[in-house]
Amino acid sequence: MLDKFASYLGLFLACVLLLVAILLIFRKLKSFLSRAIDYLKTLVNRLLPGDDRTDGVNIYIDEKESLLNVKSWFKNKANNVIQFVTTVSERRIKWSLLTNSEKVRYIYREMVMGQIKRGFVYRKDLTAHEVLSKIKMKQTEDSQSLQKLDQLYNAARYSDKPIEERKVMEVEKIGMKQ
Repeated sequence: MLDKFASYLGLFLACVLLLVAILLIFRKLKSFLSRAIDYLKTLVNRLLPGDDRTDGVNIYIDEKESLLNVKSWFKNKANNVIQFVTTVSERRIKWSLLTNSEKVRYIYREMVMGQIKRGFVYRKDLTAHEVLSKIKMKQTEDSQSLQKLDQLYNAARYSDKPIEERKVMEVEKIGMKQ
């Protein structure tokens, strides 16, 4: 019984000593890692340009003069891209190369874009018929021609039948007014 007690006591003391040793090692390791990280930070800061504290290695500091200002160059290129995109999107299409259904769809698109510029709130979830109905409610004159455009657009969009040239000419007048 006394032997068991002595062995348990010895095991307990060994565990306590082991924990104390691990704690001491951990504290030393923690302080060592902290110092190593601080040393690496100062080394990197010293090697990077713009550090005023020199230790004799970086005595001469070169002045950097750039022939190209990156910020103004980037703004210039961004403006060029914006200008290019707007000119591409605003280019007029060749009317003679379009089919009649493409012409009707183009007239509808241009009419809606003109209404948006005047303050109409376009919603993507609305069909073409619903968009034209909302435009009719705001625009009392010309509701007859908007009705024609609605019928022709639906025919151009959802039908395989060709659209007559005279009907396109009637609807084209709407596009000219916009």
